[in-house]
Formats: sequence, C-alpha cells, structure tokens
Amino acid sequence: MKKIAYLLIAAMSLVSVASCVKELTPEPALVAGEEHVFTVSLPAATRTALVEGKTVWAKGDSLWIYNGVASESIVVPEEAWGKKEFSFTAKTVYLTDTTKTLYVVYPYTAAANVTEGKIRVKIPAQQNGEFAAANIAAAVAENYTIALKNVTSVLKVTVPADTKAPIYSLTVSAANGNALSGTCSVDFSGETPALIPPTTPGSDIAVQVDGLSGDFYVATIPGTYDAGFKLLAATTDFAHASETKETKVANTLKVNDLVDLGSIGSDLQPLEGDGTEANPWLLESVGHMIAFAGAVNDGNTFEGEFVKVGNDIAGVTAPIGSLNVSFSSSYTISGAPFKGNFDGAGHTITVNITSGTAGRSSRVGLFGGLADGAVVKNLVIDGAVNMGGCNTIGALAGSIYADTEGVTVSNVINKAAVSGNNQIGGLIGE
Repeated sequence: MKKIAYLLIAAMSLVSVASCVKELTPEPALVAGEEHVFTVSLPAATRTALVEGKTVWAKGDSLWIYNGVASESIVVPEEAWGKKEFSFTAKTVYLTDTTKTLYVVYPYTAAANVTEGKIRVKIPAQQNGEFAAANIAAAVAENYTIALKNVTSVLKVTVPADTKAPIYSLTVSAANGNALSGTCSVDFSGETPALIPPTTPGSDIAVQVDGLSGDFYVATIPGTYDAGFKLLAATTDFAHASETKETKVANTLKVNDLVDLGSIGSDLQPLEGDGTEANPWLLESVGHMIAFAGAVNDGNTFEGEFVKVGNDIAGVTAPIGSLNVSFSSSYTISGAPFKGNFDGAGHTITVNITSGTAGRSSRVGLFGGLADGAVVKNLVIDGAVNMGGCNTIGALAGSIYADTEGVTVSNVINKAAVSGNNQIGGLIGE
C-alpha cells in the first residue's frame, strides 16, 4: 500500500509540475503576415466596475486597434454579444520586433491617435446618453490578451417620465468652467490610467434626449469640479421651454467614478411672447436658444413670426436650422431653414461651433441657413465657428437662399473667428 501511495503522490507532483511549466511557457513570437488571434476582455477595472448599465459586448460595438504603423477597426462578432470577452484575427495590425505594442480604444469613434506612446482619445461634446458609449475604455498590450480599462468618469442624469413637454436636449457643464470634453492623452504608466486634460478649453456636453425619459450617462474628463455642475434641459414647446439646475458633487472625479447628478425636467419654464411683432418670442438664455433651435430643426420655419434677443447669450454650440441646395435644371432647397424675423436688439451671441458639436456637416453658422423672407438685424456675433475641412461656413449663416422673397441682413457685426475648407465668409458662407 505504501508503494501505491508513493506512486500516486509522485504522479500528482508530475502533473503539478507539468501544469506550472505550461503556465510559464511564453507565447510564441508574432510575425507579420501570419494569422494573429487576439482576445479582448473586460476585467473588473473596466465598465463592469461601474455596476449599472452595459457590462458586456453588444451589437454595434467596435474597437480601434493600432500598432504604431497601421490601424484597423474591429467589429465585435455576433457570437460575442452578451459576453465579457471575444477574440479576433488581425488583418493589418501585428506585433513584431519593430511593432511591439498594441494600442486599443473602445468605442472606435473615441480614438484620435497615439503621440509619444500615449493614446489620445476624444471625449465628444455631443453624446447619445447611453452607458456603453459614455464609458470610454483603452489599453496598451504587448501580447495576445488585451485588457481594457476605463479612462473617463461618468455622470448620470435622470429625465422623469412626467415632464410637461418632451425634453429635446440635455446639456451638462462644469460650474467652474473646466473642460468636460475635448481630446485628451491617456498615460498608462501607473496602475490606473490617467487622463491628461486638453490644453485648450473644451465644450459643454450635449445629449440628444429626443423626447425619451430615464437615465442618461455622460463621459467626462476626470478632474476637479469644486463648484459642481450645471444642468440644462430644453424642449421645442415654448410653453415649457427650458429648465436650469445646479448640482454640487465631490470636488474630485477619478477615473472609473460614477456620480449621480439627480433629475431635471420637472420645472420647465415658458418662453415669453407669442411670436407677434408686438410681442415677439423672447430669447434670454442659452436654454432658450436651444429650444428655439430645436423648433427650427424640427421644421418650424417661423415664417411671419418674430423673435427677439433679450440678453447677451454665450454657449451656443450648434447651428439653428439647416439648408441644403441642389441644382439640376433649377435650384431646389431642403432642410430646415429659418424664414422669420430675428432681432438681436444690439445684444451679443457668443458661439463655439465646431465639427465636434455640429458634426461634419456643411452650411454651418449661427444659422444653418436663411431662406425666403428671413430678416436678421441688430446683432453681434462673437466666439468661433471652426469647422475644419467642412465647406460653406459663415458666422451668421452657412447659406442664404432667396427665390420668391429676399433675405434681409442689417446691422449685424461679426467678431467671431471663422474657419473651414471652402466657401468661407465672415457673415455668410454661400
């Protein structure tokens, strides 16, 4: 019996040693041109650490993969939906003696580039409010396994179901003026990824609510917000136009923090006026501007109606309306141009309209487009309209189209910087 016991112990020891040898065997070197299979996982330090919201891969998820030379997008396969990890075969991205590191960003749209070994990610100024999109994750890997980690903080805002009008847009800003959005560098030298804020001020973050209710999530740059946050909800119903609210939170937000800012939308205030010349719609805040823009974007041209500015207004980040012009045998227009009367009353509207807030669209300005019968007067525009490679950009309007009636612009002064690719004007692009 003793001999049998000794043999069993020896056999178990051999199995144990073999297991350790297998575990310590290094992975084979990767060679460019060969098929390389990588595994992407969601360990506890990533989205799953935030408990609520999405914690697994889903339809539509995609990643940005870069090896210092080439990049590719990886779409999460259907068989991985509902799971915490999946594997993919690289098509153009490899690890070799010269390309020894993989840089990975989720979601794909958050990736900017890699500079000096640091991943640059974009915290967008326009977000969809979904938990997964808000929760940006990244990784630096030197082997087959890619373990994504969060790089942002997440704010949660609730829109109740019983608002007096459907919420069109939700805006979140830092009361102390710190940037919530922008392109940041991620430093992976420590145990926890550190997000280095942009050197230039970022924009507030707007979420397109589109009449929905429930919880909305916003990805933000970790940092100090000692004055708390400002919330702004706007509708397209001028009887219940907008609500503003300030909320105090902890001074410092760290990577992977999730902070609940409470709810907004239960105390919507009306827009003064009735749209007549004697009693015009009165715009006195950025919330009113968003409500007005939402109404125009929904197709209300305001033809025959009057709008007046009651105060200097800052923080406009998206155009009012849109205008598309096409030509075959004659010109035709589409979109949502403004055709009403807009009186600035000598006030200044300060804009910060960029491709990050307005998308990659053309025909952009304070107004996307002005059309037949529109009147704009007595207005000062300041700030910047910076649309990068886009065409037809102006501080006042991207485009003007007049067919049956003229468009009148008088006593409008532009102090804003305007930039784009082609058809750029101080006031009017086209």
